[in-house]
Amino acid sequence: MTFRKRMEAMCVDNGMFDTQAEKVVQRAVNESRETDEANKDSGGMFYRWDDDEAGYPLTMTAVLWMCVCRHALEFIKEECPNAWFRPMFDKEMAAKMGI
Repeated sequence: MTFRKRMEAMCVDNGMFDTQAEKVVQRAVNESRETDEANKDSGGMFYRWDDDEAGYPLTMTAVLWMCVCRHALEFIKEECPNAWFRPMFDKEMAAKMGI
């Protein structure tokens, strides 16, 4: 499975609809592309969204998930501020709720 598909699946597993998950992950992809362009020395190595995750350590998935969660919270704030699944992406909110 590619990193992109894994991140979309994780968003859905945490309560988002497929269409919401696709939008959130696309935001993360766009940001990483901008980062790659700004850091031309990296050779586009920051994120490999369409690579098979099996070829990388699990740490890569965890790092990408942190990035996606940040974009998920921005999306939720803009598009669905009362979403029941917000605590799934917001550790501070979840801690306050005792989950």
